[in-house]
This record gives sequence, C-alpha cells and structure tokens, in this order.
Amino acid sequence: MASSTGKSGDVRSTLDALLESELKFRGGGFASSHVYSMKDAPNPCLKIDGLGLIGLPLSKRDAAAIKSYCMPYDEIFPSGRCWMMNRLLIHFHNPEWDTWIKQSVLPAICENIGVDPLRTHCELDKLLLLEPDSPDLTQDNASMDPSMFGTMNITLPSEFTGGTLCLQYGDCTRVIAFPPNTSLTTTAVGSFVNVTHHMESVTLGNRLSLTYRLLYSSEGPLPFLPNPQGVKDGLTTVFKSWNTPDTAGKPTVLACVIADEDDALATSVFNIANQLGFRVYYADIDYTLTGSVTFERRQNRDCWDGNGFDDYEEDLNGSDSDSDEDPEDFEPDDYEMPSYADEVFDIVEITDLSGMPVNIPDLQLSRSSVINGRLDNGEVKDQSYEHDYDEGTVTRTWSAQVALILPPWSPLVAVIGDAFDYACNLLEESLSTARNAEELKLVDILVQCCEDEKRRKDVPSISKAVGILRETADRWNDVDTFLLVAKRCRLHTNIDFMGIEGFVSVYLAFDWERIESFFADTIKQAKTNVKRVALVKKLAETAREGSDDEVTNWCSQNDKVVLDSLRNVKRRDVKWLISYIKNHGIDFFRSGLLPQLQKQPFNQDFWLPFLRRLHTGKGLSPLPRDFDSTISHCVLHVVTVSPLFPLSPHEPKKPNSAIARDFVNISCIKDLVQLCVDTNTIEHCKLIFKRMQPIIAVSPGAWKTYHALVPDLSQLTNSHLQLSGPLSEFFETAARQLLHNSQSITDSNTEPLLLALRQTSHAFLKQLMAPPCIGYLAKTRSQQLRNVAGLLQNKLLPLSNGDSSERNDVAEIILQCVTQIILAFDFSTLVGLSESDPSRALGSIVELFNLGFLSGCGVAASQVIFDRLLLYANQKEYMYAVLCPFIKVLLARTVRMGLQLTVPPFSAFCAKVASIYALEIMTPKPDEAVSLQLRSIGCGCTLCTNLRAFFNNGKAIHTVTGSHSERGHVEKKLNEVRAGHFKVAWETVHDSYRPILRITKPKVMRVHGAWLARSQNGQNLLASMGTEATQRQIMGGDYDWIHGAIVGATSIGPAIAAARLLANITNREFLTTPTVTGPPAKKARYN
Repeated sequence: MASSTGKSGDVRSTLDALLESELKFRGGGFASSHVYSMKDAPNPCLKIDGLGLIGLPLSKRDAAAIKSYCMPYDEIFPSGRCWMMNRLLIHFHNPEWDTWIKQSVLPAICENIGVDPLRTHCELDKLLLLEPDSPDLTQDNASMDPSMFGTMNITLPSEFTGGTLCLQYGDCTRVIAFPPNTSLTTTAVGSFVNVTHHMESVTLGNRLSLTYRLLYSSEGPLPFLPNPQGVKDGLTTVFKSWNTPDTAGKPTVLACVIADEDDALATSVFNIANQLGFRVYYADIDYTLTGSVTFERRQNRDCWDGNGFDDYEEDLNGSDSDSDEDPEDFEPDDYEMPSYADEVFDIVEITDLSGMPVNIPDLQLSRSSVINGRLDNGEVKDQSYEHDYDEGTVTRTWSAQVALILPPWSPLVAVIGDAFDYACNLLEESLSTARNAEELKLVDILVQCCEDEKRRKDVPSISKAVGILRETADRWNDVDTFLLVAKRCRLHTNIDFMGIEGFVSVYLAFDWERIESFFADTIKQAKTNVKRVALVKKLAETAREGSDDEVTNWCSQNDKVVLDSLRNVKRRDVKWLISYIKNHGIDFFRSGLLPQLQKQPFNQDFWLPFLRRLHTGKGLSPLPRDFDSTISHCVLHVVTVSPLFPLSPHEPKKPNSAIARDFVNISCIKDLVQLCVDTNTIEHCKLIFKRMQPIIAVSPGAWKTYHALVPDLSQLTNSHLQLSGPLSEFFETAARQLLHNSQSITDSNTEPLLLALRQTSHAFLKQLMAPPCIGYLAKTRSQQLRNVAGLLQNKLLPLSNGDSSERNDVAEIILQCVTQIILAFDFSTLVGLSESDPSRALGSIVELFNLGFLSGCGVAASQVIFDRLLLYANQKEYMYAVLCPFIKVLLARTVRMGLQLTVPPFSAFCAKVASIYALEIMTPKPDEAVSLQLRSIGCGCTLCTNLRAFFNNGKAIHTVTGSHSERGHVEKKLNEVRAGHFKVAWETVHDSYRPILRITKPKVMRVHGAWLARSQNGQNLLASMGTEATQRQIMGGDYDWIHGAIVGATSIGPAIAAARLLANITNREFLTTPTVTGPPAKKARYN
C-alpha cells in the first residue's frame, strides 16, 4: 500500500512556506461582498449641499436632481452616462449610518480579505450615479493615499438592472451580481488596491453608490497582494523539483487545506499543477484527535503549628478534600488537546476538479501530509469526554476540505466512483442549446443509471435524473434524444419517473406526431390506474387550454382505453372510479367496470371503502331498485371471496396449517359485517358465518374466535336491531362453543357467554342447559359450571323479571347446575382429608355450601349437601375433623343469611349429626382406672403439670425432652408415687439428637381419658348449635338421651339400642341421590 509518509524533503516545506507567505492574502481573499436588507442597513438620510435630503429608494426625480449637481466622468464615460459628486457636498443626517459603516460593514470586509479591522478606518471618497445604457467600465483601483490599501463601494437602495461587477487579480476572478430587489437592499463591495474592476452596463434604472477609501491606521507595511507573476514562478519551481526522476524521500501525496472558496489555490496552485502533469482532487475529511488528560490531585498536607495538624482537622470536618477538581464538573472544552494525541483521517468524499466522484483505495494521510494550515482549526464538529477517577479521554472531530496533489509518478490510483450525481450536476448547470459530444456522454451515463434495476427502486433519484434528461432534450429542442431516453429508461411503464407535469412539459415542448406513440404506450402499459387517469385528465386540460382539438380527441379515446384495461385496483383508485361512475351512471358501472373488478385478485382495502362511497351516491341511478340490486350483488361478491382470516406477514403459508392456528384476528369479519350494515345488505351476514364455521372447525381454538367476536357483534346488534335475525344462529353457536370449552369461561371472564346468551331466545337457553348437558359439565368441568351458574344468577336472571315463567325456568336451570356440581363432588375424599388435611376438607364443604346460596338456591342445595355429608358420619376422624367444625360454620352462615338452625333442613342435619355422634362415637362411661396418686402427681412445675395431664387423658405415651436434671425430676416424681406398681413404664431412649424420657401407661388407664375427650368434643358439638333451648328445639325428644349419652349420665341399654336402630333406618331414608344421565363422563377433576 502506498504511503504518504516519509521524508518529504524540501518539497513540502518549500511549498508550504510559499503558500503561507504568498497566496494566503493574510488569511483572506482579494475581495469581499455583502448584501443587507432594509432592516439590517439604516437609511443614511443623504443630504447634498444646495439640493437637500435625498429619498431612498432612489426615485427618477431625485436621480435627475443629483445629476444636475454632479460633474461627468468625461475621460471615462465620453457618453456622459456616469456622474460623480465631490465628497465635500455629501452629508449624512442619520448618525447611525457612520456607526453602521464602522462597526458592521468595515469589519466584515476586512476580515474577509484578511486585514485586522482594529487597525483600519475608512473615509468617504465620492458619490457615483450610473444612468441607463451606461457603457461597460474597466478600471484599476490605484492607491490615492500613502495609508490607503483598498476601496469600499456601497450601492444604496435604487431600482436598476444590469451592472454586474467582475473583480480580477491575476488569474483570480470574482463575479458579483446584484440581487433582483436592488431597491430594497444595500450592497457593500470591498477589495484591495490594484484589483481590476469591470462593471457591465446598467440596462434599466439608476444606480447610486458611495465610494470609500480603506486606510491602514498602524505603523508598518500596508496590507498588500502578492505579485501574480512571482507566485507563478515560485510554484512552477517547486512542482518541477517535485516531479523529477529521483523520487526518494518525496511525498506521494500532499493534502493542501482549502480555507476559503475564494482562495488563490484554485486558480494558481491547481492550474500550474495540472499544466505540469500533477493530479489534483478535492477531498472532504473528518479529522479526529483523541488524547488523555490527567487530573492534579492534592494530597493532605499535614502542617504542625505547635497545636495540631490544621489541614487534618479540616479534612475531618469535611471542609477540605483530597482533590482540587472533580471530573464530573468539567466539559470537553475545559481541556487542551495534548500534543501526543492519536489522530484519525476519515475520507468522506473525493472528487476531481470537474466534480466527478472518485475513490483512491490506497490513500493514507498523516499529519506530515498536510500543508497550508492545520485540519484542527475552525469549529469543532463533534466532541466527547470519558473519564474515571483521575484520568480522562478527550475526543474532538473537525471537518475540512483539502486539495489532494499527486505527482505524475505517484503509485496512488484514482478510480471513478458513482457518476450519477456528477452527471446530474453538470447537465443541470449546463446552458447549452444544442447537443454536443461531452454532454451526450453525460446523458448516456444517466440513462445507464436509470436502466439499472437496483437503482430503479429509488424512485426519487430516477425522477431527478429523468427530469434533468427531459430538460436537456427540451433545451436542445431534440425530440430524438428524449425518445431515446424514454425508451431506454422505460418511462412508459412508470409515470412516477417523470411525473404528470413532466409529461405535460414533453407535450408542450415537442411535436405531437413525434411523441404520440410514446404517450399511447404509456396509457397502455403504465402500472397504476390513478396515474394513467391523472395523465389523461391533465393532458386533456392542457390541450383544451391550447385549443388543440387533435390531442383533446385523443384523450377522450384513451379515457376509454384506461377503463377497458384496468390494472389491479387499490385503495387509491376509489376516488377516481366513483367520479367516473357518477359521470356515466350505475349502468355503466354494472356492465363495464364491475365484470373487470370481479375478475381481479380480491383486495379488501379497495372494495370496502369503494362500496361505502358508492352506496352514498344513490342518485346515480334513476331506478333505486337497480341501484340497490347492484350494491347487493357487489357486497355478495365481497363476502363470498374475501379471506376471513388472512395470514399475517410473519405467519408461514403451509398447507393444512389451520389446526395450528388460532383464528383470533377477527378484523376482516367485523369489517364485512359492518359493510353489510353500512350498505343495508344485512341478509348477507349469514353467508359470512356460514363460511367461517368450517374454517375454524378444524382448530381446537375455535372458541377463541367466538370469544373475540361476540362482544363487538353484540354491541353492533344492540345498535342495529335488524341484525338480530341474521346473527341469531351465530350467537347460538357462540354460546355452545363457549359453554363447552374449559378455557373460555373463567372466574373473571364470563362476559362473552353472557352477551351471546342475551342475544338468543329463552327456548334456546333451555335447550342449551338441558339436564344431560349440565350433568356432563358437572363431571368434566365443574369449575366452569360454577361460573355459569353464577353468571345465570347474577346477570341473566335479573333480566327475566318481566316474565315469571322465564324466571322460574332460569332458576330451575341454576338449581340443576348447583345440584349436579354437588353430586359430582366425591365426598369420599373428605374421609382421607379429615386425617391428612382437615382444613382443606372443611373448606371444600363450605365452598359447596356458599355456591348454593350465591346461586340463589341455598336451602335446596343444602339438602343435597347434608345428604352426602352424612354418608360417612360414623367415621370418628371424619366426625371430629369435618362434621363437628362444620356445625359451627353452619351456624355462622345461617345467621349471616337470616336463617336459623331450628328450621329444616338445618335442624334435621344437626340432630342427625348429634345422634350419630352419641350412638357411633360415644361408649358407656368407664370406671376411673387411674389412682388418685397418679392423677395428682408431682409439684406445680410445668413438667409435673404436663405429667398430670397425661394421666388424665387417653394418650398412651408421654415424652419428656430437656436436660438431664429435668428428666431426673420427672423420674423422681414417678418413683415417689410408685408408678411402676400401677404398671406404668418409663425409659430413656436416645435418638440422633438428644436423650428422651418415654413414659407409657397401660391400656386400662387410657380408656377413661379417651372417653372424657370424646365427651368433651360431643359437648362442644352441642354447644356449637346454640343454647340448651335451641338444642332441645333442634333435637326434640331425642335431646335427653343424646345429651345423656355424651355426658355419661345415661347408660346404653335397650332403649338406646332401639333408638340407634331407628336412627340408622331414618338416616337411610333421609338420603336422596338423584340419577344423572348424559354423555359418557370423562375423568373428573375435583376441587
């Protein structure tokens, strides 16, 4: 890879010194110009002695008056068209004028030509008035004062045209054209002395200007311009020494910084370099510097002053810190870029001197490659700053333009880049009036770009190129060039490439006979209907304005061509089609356009807005029935062929993929139903859902479609009651789908089912919720059926207030739901749960109990629950863990609901539980088998209290854990009462953690304690039913023997046995188990 580094020898330093000393014009150009508006430039209030104030903008009357006080420049303008006035006659009554000249105009001009404004001032020299048809003026501005280094001309507001000013110094030229609104502007032009001024003739109006001398106020040499011939000689010498056979140590490229567009580089350096075979290119560069900065941190300086360390005390008090500066408080501008910063040259763009983009692949630049200044001067384009505790990194980027100068022997090669912009710019700026070889090459370049398929996708770029090519052919008046461009660029296939106005321009520019075939091909082959219609319409309007009957007739004929060859319609075609139908009538649409539209691929984005717009124009047909039948026919076509569930862009198109899809994108179906409503063709709604059912039937998620559709269609039906009939079948199907899917009805989402049921009849509800169906749901989807029961009770039952029979039917359905849920519940599981998880068992019963009352059939549901609960009442743990606690809960629930336990079926259930407890759980009271010594063993400590409780209860084993002394204390008490004599045994056993004292009492001692526990539970059971009076009211005549059996006051005898037999018989008669029929039950899930 070629490098630009290395020893550049005398070439780089000599060229750099020459540029700095000779061509920089002290940092600026040789001339400067500025235009000021009326608000930026004050009115000088010009007053001429003997004439008075002169109004601005200058009028013809004031111009004639000024002329009468001026002297002609006869030696320069023999015709007398230029007039000059001595400065002694001129005064400015507005003091702001002098202030503005000194503080605004003079500094701006001096800075632009590279002179320090603080060392300059100006003096008025003369007033000039140029009349119309003044001859061209060429004048060398020479110095008229030892301190004069330049001139400044102020053109005052005066209406004129022409007078373009051309300033020239050596090979450098600057053209200054005055703005079109010269009467509202003030123009200032400044230049060095020895600059040639050439002014073109004023063609209209009068130009009034003031001339000032620019004077240097400081000691030392005046600002000056270099000698042009000396510059040429110096540059020629340097470039010749660079281009010699001995290339060792010489640079392969130099990057010359271009500081100003008016710099002498463009005309001096580059011209000489080109003449000597050097290659010169312009380059835009992003120059980035990255450097590190370090923070100076001050350590604690402990100073002993005889009393203590002052600084140390300050640090403790927080008034001093270990750092003088915090990196967070600094910005990138606070740091100077270190000299050892890393640099990066990013070449943004390279062009040759004509503007053609090029690329130099092996180009590498470094700091030693740069001459004529620095790249890091000027405004920073971008900067960033990163830091840690004591170190930071500053990055700054500058943008600059440089001239890359390559000697003829340089190995660097420039490759032509994208010529598109290059060709566009040159052709756009061209003023040629006839075809020429150079521009034909540019035309060919652009045409090749337009032929490229990849670039043709960029319509704005192609449109720009085609516009330039069309204007070029128009400028040359060359229809053959245009037709060649049109053919190769295939303009007839895409009207957007040239635009409607571009086609009209072609029509206006060339003979119709030559371009008619091109327009005909465009109408036939262009891709969009809208553009073809717009082109014919615009062309017809233009032809009529120009009274061109031939083209007008041609447009009428091709209007029909467009209609007979419709492209696939899109939404943008709606407007013009409706307009055509309004102009030609509904019969024209039905017989001409409609058959074409129906044959095209269906586009819902077109058909829906089109039919809505068409329906609003009922006046298109004199026979309303014909119009309505046409609309109905169109809507039928739409609902027949429209995809109901179009695939999303990311959804794979696979055959038989319906099973994997959830048809929840219902927007198309809603749009179609809304279309039927908007066009008064509601009868077609049935077809929509008839098509929908087989599509979603193969998907397990079919219910999701109904779940999504029901809310919107229900709302639409409520606002358009005529939909009730056509949509009734849909809502019935929706209700079935939602009811029989376990995911469609949750605790928080029963709304879709409710809305569907509200849109169906009462007879359908009875059919839907038939007993077999309810039984099947109870066994397979118990929780869902609970939600349905709550829905019927809370949302649907209130709607039946007006019809008692319907209300009774709904209530009966609710009762069946609750009953079947209870019967489907496996109460046998409560037996096992009574031992493993009693709270869960009790919770299940309470949940069923609450379900009945929340569903409005609490009493009837309670009867069924009680029947099922009593099936396992003779099981001891079941009685303890389930039935006994439930009686207490039952009391609280009935009180809360305003009921009493003393009424059936609650009283019968409570009496039955109590009698079964007395008969099945209680036994005759045994004699006390534990001696008084054991029942009162020990002292009053906790260990002895627990030991006494053990001898009074029915437990078999008691354990004592703790320290050795605690276990010894218990053993001591056992020995004191001779517990072993009563067959009480104890021993110390060792588990993996600690010793345990285990005490075991004989079975005979456990019987009485166990009986006492059962008796106490029985008494608690009776107490949970209320007071004794309430208990007697519940149990009636059985209270005495039940209570006696529980407290041990009544012996089990023949009377008790007879009562027991009677209780069992009554218990069997009390149970009622309805028979459930329905579909084969699946394995049920129990809650």
